[in-house]
Amino acid sequence: MVLCIGTAGIPRSAKKDGVVAGIRRAAENGFTAQELEFVHGIYMKPELAKEVGKVAKELGITLTVHAPFYVNLNSQEPEKIHASMARIVSSAKIGAMAGAKSVTFHAAYYMKKDPKEVYQTVKDSLLKIKAELKRAKVDIRISPEITGKHSAFGDLDELLSLAKELDIGICIDFAHLHARANGKFNSQKDFDKIFEKVAKVLGNLALKDLHMHVSGINYSEKGERNHLMLKESDFDIKALVSSLKSHKVGGVLICESPNPEEDTKYLMSLF
Repeated sequence: MVLCIGTAGIPRSAKKDGVVAGIRRAAENGFTAQELEFVHGIYMKPELAKEVGKVAKELGITLTVHAPFYVNLNSQEPEKIHASMARIVSSAKIGAMAGAKSVTFHAAYYMKKDPKEVYQTVKDSLLKIKAELKRAKVDIRISPEITGKHSAFGDLDELLSLAKELDIGICIDFAHLHARANGKFNSQKDFDKIFEKVAKVLGNLALKDLHMHVSGINYSEKGERNHLMLKESDFDIKALVSSLKSHKVGGVLICESPNPEEDTKYLMSLF
């Protein structure tokens, strides 16, 4: 599996509005991936999803999906958990219609509960989501994302454990990991250890088909504050690229910088 690289959402320089024009622009730029951003709502209807999938396939663009931000599988209100599950399922269904291979989301907040209890709560919801997608014959991988704030569920070990137990994916957000660890995970040695851990827990084949995010990031003692351009951040992108190449990592690497198109071009130049 090769490593496909692209933007979170539509490149700014797309000549027309809309995701189809965005995919065409991605291909013109030489990008090989794009993440469909449903972060503020699932705007895409089935007809558009099918057209998006057709164009992406023709142009060699691998698609992933980011489900809405309004997800908390550990809410104290059951109706909010159900609504969160529904958003993930709907994102997965539309994404699958477009041929997307993975759907990611921020799974939950700890809500001052014991992390082990939250893990079980999240696991129960993910099992239900998996069952619903299987029942509906939806072929897409669900991949909870590493989160950047200490208050949010989703560190590397939690998500690797879920991935192994439930046979699901994981979205490794390197900027979030860096911010969550207050500036650690920022050398080739650190990145090597991440990939070695993934291989140990999920098997070597997992390294050939990872869903990943990267950007610059601003953070405090509480974790993530906001995303930055790569060159404006202390994140060592060159070390990450070296590690990705060394471990022959494949899958999709999505750039989430404030101007993802510009940083994706920079990222690709490093390869």
